Amino acid sequence: MSLDKKTNKIIKKMKRIYLFVLAVLMMATACEKAVTPEMSVDKTTAEVGFEGGMVTISLTANLPWTATCDNSAVTVSPTSGEANANVTVTVPKTAVVSTQTIKVTFTMVGEEETITKNVVITQGAAPVISVDKSTSDVSYEGSAVSIAVTANMPWTATCDNSAVTLAPASGDAAATVIATVPESTSDSEQTFTVSFVITADVNVKATTIITQESPGLKIGDDTYKIKKFGDRWWMVENLRYIPSGKSVSSDPTTESGIWYPFDVDDDVVMTSNEDVKKYGYLYDAATAMGLSEITEANSGTFEGAQGICPSGWHVPTQAEAQALLDLVWDAETQKGAPTVALEQLGFNPVVGGYRYKSTSIGTASYQTVMPGYFITSTKNSYSVKEETGAVTSQNKGMMKTNTTTYKRFTIANTSNFGGISVRCIKNAQ
Repeated sequence: MSLDKKTNKIIKKMKRIYLFVLAVLMMATACEKAVTPEMSVDKTTAEVGFEGGMVTISLTANLPWTATCDNSAVTVSPTSGEANANVTVTVPKTAVVSTQTIKVTFTMVGEEETITKNVVITQGAAPVISVDKSTSDVSYEGSAVSIAVTANMPWTATCDNSAVTLAPASGDAAATVIATVPESTSDSEQTFTVSFVITADVNVKATTIITQESPGLKIGDDTYKIKKFGDRWWMVENLRYIPSGKSVSSDPTTESGIWYPFDVDDDVVMTSNEDVKKYGYLYDAATAMGLSEITEANSGTFEGAQGICPSGWHVPTQAEAQALLDLVWDAETQKGAPTVALEQLGFNPVVGGYRYKSTSIGTASYQTVMPGYFITSTKNSYSVKEETGAVTSQNKGMMKTNTTTYKRFTIANTSNFGGISVRCIKNAQ
């Protein structure tokens, strides 16, 4: 075979190989262009609570993909892949007090198009509750406290004292709660804590501390202890108030209207501040009733009068005094209200002795055998002796007896010209 024929044969063979390779390459290229990007997710939305959580997304893909999130606090794993995968999205606990959305985006880039799939995760708001006042003060008489509550989910309200009522005691969002504090039953200041709690699990709460003052009555510069017996408030300390224009005497023969207390056991006048605080002063009826003098015309007209007592209070009547004694009355043994029982009740049955003067012209003296009285505003009698002009004027009082047989209080007559202890009672509501 000649060289030209051999060369032509080789050339033809190479051409056939070239055409074959070219066809294969063209077929391969055609196959690559035929791969259409496909991607899907098993969910497009999901929810987690404010405490966070994990969301699993099942991803189907035929080409490489990537995953991103618009919240840097959220972690996505894995963030890329070549094919199908389960992607875990971890959402942390939030402090945001409103609902928020988190978007996870899956992206697949093809030669001719880009595919994206979004999964939107809704995270619940962080629980929050607040009140418009952290503290509140109420009087010993009690009152209603208005508390404005702001919350973004259901809550309940409780108080550590069952005597305090709350209305409403629960809610779904903002509300005004009325905490009703009753009259004090304590001798001292009290505090109550009202708690507003979202849920017991997360223990998100707000509190209002209510302080109820100690029962007391301001008269002049002094505050007196008071206590409720039955349905009435009484002073449980003897009055030691000096009205304008008056002065206190240690001499029972003077007509000052107010005298220092007297110690029956030691037969001495007690003038120290400590003694006065404990026993109070002794008052004649006119001073106690707020009068310049008691006359036939005005006697019997001042029952239940305010007298020397502050506004809203008055000198007790015989009936009011008897109602107090009846709380502990012992008809069999003491035939009266036992002193020890009144003490246990909390009345403090301490009297300041007794200045005795039977008539308007009689001789006055401290009585050494008579423990004393608590005055009432109820008249017993008023009379004038024609021969001498001596006036006998009497009111009722709570008389203290302290003998070997009786240690008690009863209602008895007492001279309006003498000097006895004063307690005030609060006006009936």
